[in-house]
Amino acid sequence: MPGNRPTRRQHFIPRLLLKGFAKRVSQEFVAYEFRHGLSPQRKNIRQIGFANKFYGDTDLEDKLAIRESDYATLLDNLRKGQNNDYNKQLIDELINHLLIRTQNLRRGLEEFGNRTLAMTSKAIVESELGSKFHKNIVEKIKTDPRIQTMVAAVPASKRQEFRRLLEQAAESPQLWQATTHQMKQGLSSVDLGKGARSAQLQALSSEAPYKTRIELMQPFRWAVFRYSPNSFLLGDLGPIGRQDAISEWKHLIAFEGITEVCLPISHDTILVGNAVANPAQLDPASVNLAAAELSRDFFVAHDNSPHESDYRNRLGKRSELVSSDEMESWLREEFGK
Repeated sequence: MPGNRPTRRQHFIPRLLLKGFAKRVSQEFVAYEFRHGLSPQRKNIRQIGFANKFYGDTDLEDKLAIRESDYATLLDNLRKGQNNDYNKQLIDELINHLLIRTQNLRRGLEEFGNRTLAMTSKAIVESELGSKFHKNIVEKIKTDPRIQTMVAAVPASKRQEFRRLLEQAAESPQLWQATTHQMKQGLSSVDLGKGARSAQLQALSSEAPYKTRIELMQPFRWAVFRYSPNSFLLGDLGPIGRQDAISEWKHLIAFEGITEVCLPISHDTILVGNAVANPAQLDPASVNLAAAELSRDFFVAHDNSPHESDYRNRLGKRSELVSSDEMESWLREEFGK
């Protein structure tokens, strides 16, 4: 309850969403959780999608719970097929809320940062930019007043030879190797996990990120479609998007160019948004495959069948927020590689 001491077990996927993929057993809601290398586990949804002190020792989870009370009502209505134009703003908020609060996003940001640092430092060393950087260091050594003072202190008869040896040392590959080694050590000391956590908590605590991303979603129209039971699973990243009807589904963190968004809200119901046309029904198999591949740790399903086992084999295959091809394209643009 709001005002109580923060609990250690804090959900990053809200139970109001997990509930749509669960069966009611007495007073509990249970669903199947599928993870890497483990047999499917039938669990109370209280035991799914949480981490100890995910939001820290703050009242943030309580604040999120207050906000989510409106989302819970919305989801209940959508699952009953009750959708109208008045839901538009709340759906936009729900999609952005579910996108920002997951552990998938936090770990993805940390991994993306580490990959970016590693690839950038490698590009600096191996690219033309690295060569220019080395030359700049050499020139600075030659012109640095402290270096000139040191040269002036050498006896006049030895000064020219000393300067030559100094410049030769500055231009040596060993100096560049030592410089890049120091640079890599400095980069490796950056705590990107802490940075990703801080950025996520700030985004959840502030209204600004919601307003910014909701503006991007103004063109989207929303519709709800019902399918046969057990048609959909829920990945650990929530909503996904794509550029058009023939593109791959991907993480919504890269929102530019996205024209279609979907979120399974129960095992037989999906919420679909489209920015350029009226929302249309989707192929459940393509949505489920993407949700499994883009998930990082697990997905949740209503049943345990051969279909879920097949999807588990694809779990995490595309969990990076930005693909290697996209990163390499960026490096070519930035460093001319």
